Amino acid sequence: MSKVQVVKQQQEKNVIAERDLLNECASTFVLKLYMTYQSPDELFLLMELIQGGELWQYIYEKKHIIPRTPLGGLATAAAQFYAAMQQGHFIFYSAVYCYYNIMELGMRNICITLCA
Repeated sequence: MSKVQVVKQQQEKNVIAERDLLNECASTFVLKLYMTYQSPDELFLLMELIQGGELWQYIYEKKHIIPRTPLGGLATAAAQFYAAMQQGHFIFYSAVYCYYNIMELGMRNICITLCA
């Protein structure tokens, strides 16, 4: 990610908090963070490879892949599945006292595996 963009969007504390949380909390529902790097202009997070993409992409960018209602919302089965995944995140992070913006972290880091 661009350091200029992070500063411009005032996300410095959020980037550091997410890095710290990913280092601190281990879950099968969240990508593993292996290492962080930086160059003069960029920040890099070396994370586990999970082919399929982020849930966020499927909700907002790849709308044709997940079943939708006529008004564009998620179909009931898909909504129930993703709500259950979010609930699993909430229960896990509550249990280990990690309260950093659980829904944001969950939405950005839930990955769709080939089995999902």
